[in-house]
Amino acid sequence: MIKVAPRKRHQVTFIVGLRCKDGIVLCSDSLETDGLNKKNVKKLFKHEEHGKWGLAFGCSGSTAACTKFGDRLYGLLRKTKSYNRTELETSIEATIAYMRTDYPDERLSAVVGLWNKHPAEIQLYRAISENQCVSIESDYSCAGLDVSLGRFLLDSVFIQDKVSVFEGAYLSTFLTLAMKEKADGVGGPTQMLMYQIGDTKWNDVNLHSLEGQMFPFSELEKEVQRYCWSRFPHQVRK
Repeated sequence: MIKVAPRKRHQVTFIVGLRCKDGIVLCSDSLETDGLNKKNVKKLFKHEEHGKWGLAFGCSGSTAACTKFGDRLYGLLRKTKSYNRTELETSIEATIAYMRTDYPDERLSAVVGLWNKHPAEIQLYRAISENQCVSIESDYSCAGLDVSLGRFLLDSVFIQDKVSVFEGAYLSTFLTLAMKEKADGVGGPTQMLMYQIGDTKWNDVNLHSLEGQMFPFSELEKEVQRYCWSRFPHQVRK
């Protein structure tokens, strides 16, 4: 009898986290595929401790790896009742170490947002399975197979101390739409979690109205073409 190996499901994901002047925005696509079949899945997850502090994350990697990462991190977070940033960072690093030790063939990256209400504090992190230490991001973080387009756009327009979470919501929505337009394996409905300093929880954002106000990505392409051609020597354009 010929045995057919089960297909490995992948998340060719785009996740972006923005540390804005007044909060944090996490945004992602929803598509999961094994090369033949496609479905939309939840990619952003949150944990909150009675309105006092909260952590949210999104992962890029195989579905199995992301599930293992989330289960392990949730288990550590449930043991943490009071806010201690160093302890929470250690929990993220311990989860990454677990993934690297028990699943060495998996390549996983995660964008993590953290907030505390009293005293007010927000942090944005990037964690990768190849590195034991989490990196603290001062402005933005991206995860995915190829995030060069997203990084280019963010480097061009995102100014951390001037962008509010509401402006960040529009920006991250546009970035995710651009990635769904140009990156293979990124698609489905856009997901978002947002925290504004002073709130007591992560807020799920209704993106239907936001996406409806986005201009087509083709408009950006036209502007880039116009910019380039206006600066090329005249003889090149002939």
